[in-house]
Amino acid sequence: MSNVKSARNPSASQPWSEIAPYAILSLGSFLCGLVIIALLLWKADKLVALGLVGNLYYIALLPLGLSAAAFLFGALRSSSRLIRHKSNSWKKVVLPTH
Repeated sequence: MSNVKSARNPSASQPWSEIAPYAILSLGSFLCGLVIIALLLWKADKLVALGLVGNLYYIALLPLGLSAAAFLFGALRSSSRLIRHKSNSWKKVVLPTH
């Protein structure tokens, strides 16, 4: 018999009030990243003349990375637990919480 503790009900969906801040942060960061990328494409000759192309590229990666992190952390929540089998081996089980 395995030592399995009861997990939260995976069929219960997350209320919108828990997901909304992460969704808004993700959308805002994504749009900010798109604006910076549009600036890179629209004013490319001016940025090359000023020598700012490489710097602005890394600044564009920050909001895009924040967007991905906020989406994954807020909207796609999951949990994991270890299950012990008869053969004294451990198995990691990842379950979605929504």
